[in-house]
Amino acid sequence: FPLRKVGYFEIIRKDQFWIIGISYFLISYGSYGLLDFIVTYGKMELNIPYSIASLFITVIAFSGIPGGFLMMILSDHIGTKKSLVIIYVSVAFSILSIILVGSHMPLLMVGVAWFGFIYGSIFPMVAACARDYFPREVAGTVLGFLTIFYGIGAMSTPILTGYLADITGTFHWSFGLGAFAALLAGLFIIFLKRTKEFG
Repeated sequence: FPLRKVGYFEIIRKDQFWIIGISYFLISYGSYGLLDFIVTYGKMELNIPYSIASLFITVIAFSGIPGGFLMMILSDHIGTKKSLVIIYVSVAFSILSIILVGSHMPLLMVGVAWFGFIYGSIFPMVAACARDYFPREVAGTVLGFLTIFYGIGAMSTPILTGYLADITGTFHWSFGLGAFAALLAGLFIIFLKRTKEFG
């Protein structure tokens, strides 16, 4: 990219910024419902002992380490855009799998590990996306702006997820809405295109 000053307005008026930003909000919303309530779901709804249900977070954390590494390798071969679509759609299906298997412990752990594996790759992949679709000298600024979208999603999810669980008596609808948001995130990324100015 040519070394030139790129203004904030030039960044935020780009379609790429809004496509990546909205998809980042959607995947944040979709992911945090499960992250925030998976232990509560296991303990309260599936009647799993707390000592076991609390392991879900550990499984998510540890499975995310190889996930982030391997998905970045994949992106080197198929590109950032395709990788993000795969990641976001996979998050959606991992959440659905957790809903569908119920209290079947082996399958539930597989679903949770699958979610963690994919979830761990979101942050580095969005950072790579900012570098790919914007000049390198402003990639950090772009990523900072995009994090606002992620933060809004992360802050709104606990309120809406908890409220929906209260009025329906189950987390299935809340998690299902999160899966739908993650699927929409993947669909948004499909429309991501490069422009002449930004390479």
